Amino acid sequence: MLPLINNMYMKTQSTKWCTTILAALPIVLISGSAHSAARKAAEVDTQVKMFIAAQTPIDKKMDDDATKTEKNAASDSGALSDKEMRSQALKSDAIKIRMAGNHLIDATVEKGDEKSVHVHLSILDSGSSWTFSLGHFVVLKNPDGTYRCLDEFGEKVPLPFDKPEREAFNKGDLLAIKAFDLAAAGKYAAAVKELDQAVKLAPSSFRIHNDRGVLLAINKKYPEAR
Repeated sequence: MLPLINNMYMKTQSTKWCTTILAALPIVLISGSAHSAARKAAEVDTQVKMFIAAQTPIDKKMDDDATKTEKNAASDSGALSDKEMRSQALKSDAIKIRMAGNHLIDATVEKGDEKSVHVHLSILDSGSSWTFSLGHFVVLKNPDGTYRCLDEFGEKVPLPFDKPEREAFNKGDLLAIKAFDLAAAGKYAAAVKELDQAVKLAPSSFRIHNDRGVLLAINKKYPEAR
């Protein structure tokens, strides 16, 4: 009887030992995989450092120049004085032609999150002056040293009643620009119709809502203007 018990005990212990080994096996495998992954990551890091160290002075200079160009482009408007910025903006055909067509159109430098040139039309009505906005423009320097003027969406505004250069130009903003030109020509009712459509295409645009409210107020439609 005793040998039988001993055999059963040995089998039980053997089973427990096997179970323990099998349970520990995944941990060993996982640890091995983690070690292998860490070793590969270290090898890649070493290769990257060797590649960077092998760069020629010309490569590094090109990288530095590219970084400087990006920084310069981002700070062009801030680098110009208010007078210089306004002067460069007025050289833009889109602004210059509009101002030549109506002496009530003006451009003023405003400082918010980013310094910009605000182009707007002053509408005089019954002793009151209303401001109708074309938009805020930034002045950026070109590689050849000249300047370009873009609106707040980074677009080149088309000439009065003209098509934009880009087919993908925002439709709501394009209608608002057309409304501005109509208002500058004194065609307020036609301008309101354009803004009615612009509001549907750009419902979150404060400028479009404000311009529409101005024209409605001029037309004595005060409830709609609110």
